[in-house]
Amino acid sequence: MKLAADRIYRILPQRIQQWQKSPCIAEEQGKKMLERIRREQQDVHTRLKDMECH
Repeated sequence: MKLAADRIYRILPQRIQQWQKSPCIAEEQGKKMLERIRREQQDVHTRLKDMECH
């Protein structure tokens, strides 16, 4: 049992670092969605300004 616990304590910090370095899929999808929404907002803002000028 002690051998297993020692192995876990030795491997776990390395695994945690690896997990923190690689972004999760949901986070990546959220970033892409946010970028798309911001582009759409900018497009709408530009269209509204154009409508105000005419």
